[in-house]
Order: sequence, then C-alpha cells, then structure tokens
Amino acid sequence: MKTPNFFLIALLLLVITSCSKDDEPVVKSELKELTSFVIKDIEATVDEQLKTVAITLPVGTTVTALKATAEISEKASISPDPTTAIDYSNPVKFTVTAEDGTTKEYTITVTVLSAA
Repeated sequence: MKTPNFFLIALLLLVITSCSKDDEPVVKSELKELTSFVIKDIEATVDEQLKTVAITLPVGTTVTALKATAEISEKASISPDPTTAIDYSNPVKFTVTAEDGTTKEYTITVTVLSAA
C-alpha cells in the first residue's frame, strides 16, 4: 500500500509544480524619440543629438496659435500636446516620456521666412 501512495503523492507534486507559472517581469519600453514634427504640412528637421527641432514656415504665417503633428516612439507620450494650438513665437520645449517613465526634452524653434 505504501508504494501506490508514494506514486500518487509524487504524481500530485509533479502536477502542482509543473502548473506553477513563474511570472517574468514586464520590461517597460525606454524608447522616447521624437521622429517627426509637422506644422502646416511642412516637416521639421529633428536633430536627435542636440534634441532640437527646426522648422521654417512661409512668409506671413502667424505662429501664435499653430497645431502640429508629432510622431514619437511606440508606447511613449508627449507633452504638451502638439495637436492643440500653441504659441511658437519663442522656442517651445516638448517632453517625450517613455513607458518606463524616463524623459527626453526637445526644443522646437519655428522660423517664418521674411519677405524679400
């Protein structure tokens, strides 16, 4: 009788331990790149090393309430929201935040061409 009980207990332990799942830690993305910035269908130049974005707009463009679109790394967020009207009369700082909470700051400078 002891042998069948031993095998039954061994089988039960095998089933219990094989069903346990070790939860692997979820690794959050550390990507926080600003890859594209567009205002009025004009794409800006993004300098990743200097963390600057430069864009030149046509003569007569009013820069006090412009909306932009930005492409950033997957799972990242950007602040302030570039799709809201922003005053670009002076350089504007945007912060891209990775999923893991780390940040990178970019300075956007808008220049308007002057009349010749």
